[in-house]
Amino acid sequence: MCADIEEGNLVNIRQSYADLLTHREYLDLQNKADNMVERLLKNSLNKPAGNMEQMLLLANMLYRRKPTAFTAKFILLASRNGKVFDGILLQDAQKKFGNDPGIIKIAIEYNLNRDLEAAKSLIAQYKKLFPGKEQDTFRYEAVLALKNKDFEKASQLFQANYTPATAPEYWRFASSTRREADLIFLSKNKEYSTYCQALLLLKKGEKMAACDLLEKASGTRNLELLFFAAKTLAENGRNRSALQKYAQIPQDSPYRLAVLLNTAELYAENGNTVKALDLAQQAYAESPDLAAVQLCYADKLARTGQHAIIPDIVKLTQNSPYRRKLEILWTGGMQKKIISGDISKEQEKVRELCRKLLVVDPENKVAQEYLKKLNKMPQ
Repeated sequence: MCADIEEGNLVNIRQSYADLLTHREYLDLQNKADNMVERLLKNSLNKPAGNMEQMLLLANMLYRRKPTAFTAKFILLASRNGKVFDGILLQDAQKKFGNDPGIIKIAIEYNLNRDLEAAKSLIAQYKKLFPGKEQDTFRYEAVLALKNKDFEKASQLFQANYTPATAPEYWRFASSTRREADLIFLSKNKEYSTYCQALLLLKKGEKMAACDLLEKASGTRNLELLFFAAKTLAENGRNRSALQKYAQIPQDSPYRLAVLLNTAELYAENGNTVKALDLAQQAYAESPDLAAVQLCYADKLARTGQHAIIPDIVKLTQNSPYRRKLEILWTGGMQKKIISGDISKEQEKVRELCRKLLVVDPENKVAQEYLKKLNKMPQ
């Protein structure tokens, strides 16, 4: 097992560990193996993620033999990022290590998405056991208030616990709810002042004054505020200024995809369909499975007369909020493919296109007409 750990082969480590556990008790080998696996798990926290599936198997083997708060947290935090969260293990860990701060925090975060009453109880427990963790407690209480749509409570929490470090979270709350008291409070922060004032003006219906403020705002390194300014300017017809703001956002930022999509729309509105298509194509190259990206790209293809490409990039799914718009573009593309096909030389290909189109649009006249033509032709 030592040699396997030295090599870093997790499959072999797991097999060696399993073999040792079935071996008769001798020289405390099993306990030594347990300690080696625990050290391996702890060391993995400081390294890039490797084969997490094998690490989880090892951790579960160790937990069954020697349950500890550390091993439980390792499994729970790792599985939280996967498809299935181990709720049964969490319950067991709460019974065994109910006062461990990490276990309580994992339980709070789990229940904030499932059982708000349980989350409330756990937050109260955390607050009582760890009075020095005010910022953790505040964030959990704020999330709970927002989950309950108790905006007044959330506002009180943000103001009572305000620090420059909490300003970004407070901004997200204040800008989404547009509560006047919160915008006024946050406007005391110089970095957020202009943007809060702009929202207050928008709230009063003074769009021109708000946009004038945002156009003049400069020098911020806060990408969230910069993106807000660009988006707000675009929504109010200040396309040129919006494009200038978007251009200030680095290409490697988390906003890259949204910037590509938004600027594609702005260039299309300005009549520069070639530039709009290029931006939409870049977005599609990065995230081809996102319906919003497919819609943007398909729309720009249609605007530039490249309808026949659309069916190849659009995936129609029932639960997509863009289903209707995508279906219209997809149908137009399929019709173009059918009409531009060589019906005399590509009968089966055109027939198959017609069949696919009729599945989505059973009354489609183009598909029906071409099927009639095909059926009259010699096979």
